This record gives sequence, structure tokens and C-alpha cells, in this order.
Amino acid sequence: IVPTVSLTLLTSNPTTAAPSLVMVTVTGGAGYPVPTGSVAVGTDYSVPVQSALAGGIATVSLPAGTLLAGMNTIRANYHTDSPAGFYYNNSTGTATVNVVKATPAVTISALSSSFTTQDALQVTATVGGGSSAPTATGTITLTGGFFTSNAAAVGSAGTVSVTIPPGSFPAGTDTISA
Repeated sequence: IVPTVSLTLLTSNPTTAAPSLVMVTVTGGAGYPVPTGSVAVGTDYSVPVQSALAGGIATVSLPAGTLLAGMNTIRANYHTDSPAGFYYNNSTGTATVNVVKATPAVTISALSSSFTTQDALQVTATVGGGSSAPTATGTITLTGGFFTSNAAAVGSAGTVSVTIPPGSFPAGTDTISA
């Protein structure tokens, strides 16, 4: 018998920067035992994640970055084991899911919250997508007052530090944006 392999995405609104939880259900025919063995779950361009079946079900967490932005086909390959091999052949199931790019959070902090118009100001911008997201890459441009920075590369810790020169802000309350 070729069992049915069904995939259910348990993560609502999957993004590129967070893990995605997938439940795989393997079912045989009426009157046959519950399939045992394991599944390998992934995409055509990722390393599959292995998991053993329990009661014909396996839940797999695909790491952040496994699914790319756009339409993805997730594949689950069922591998029978010796007890189930008497009844079942190996089988494959697929599911298609649309994944969106994650929108990173940018936090800006200044070394000082009180300074004069003649002081330089050290500012750090931190880019993050959440605890399980990959480290952000790219560039950030800071603006505020009379100042616009050059595009600065995000470092390995997801941060950029910029020194804003004296005279860049008028007196009063000012906002720095990234």
C-alpha cells in the first residue's frame, strides 16, 4: 500500500525570518495498522528535517530561512520501518505555502538624551527580526535635524553606529529616523 502523506502548516502567516511548524500525517488504508517510521521534511533547496512518526503523526520545525519569500513547496518523504514495511511503501506528500519577507524592527538609541547644538551625538541603530530570525544585513541611513548619514553597513551583531556632527540639530526636541 502507498500511504497518504498530508502536510499541515501550523504557523500562521509564515515569514522568511521565523521557524515554520509543519505537521505531517501518514495514513494507510482502512483495516491496516497506523504507519510507523520517519519523515524528512524540507524544500527543493533546503536540508530536510528528520522526525519519527508517533501515531502516524510527526511535527517538524523548519528553521528560519528555510522558506524563501513567495510560493514554496514543502515536501515530506515518508520512510517506512521494518514493522510497517510489511504493509507500506515509502511515499511523498507536498503542500504549497506563500511566505512573506519579514519586516525587521529598527531601534535607535543615542548615547546621550540631552546635548547642546554644538555637541556631536553617538547614535546606534539595531536591526532585528525576532529571537529566531537570522541576523539582519544591508545598510541603514539615519536622518534627523539637518543631518542625513551615508548608508552604513549593518554589522554582524545587527547594529550600526553613527556619529552625528555638531550643529546637526536645531535647539529643542528632535527625532532621528532610520
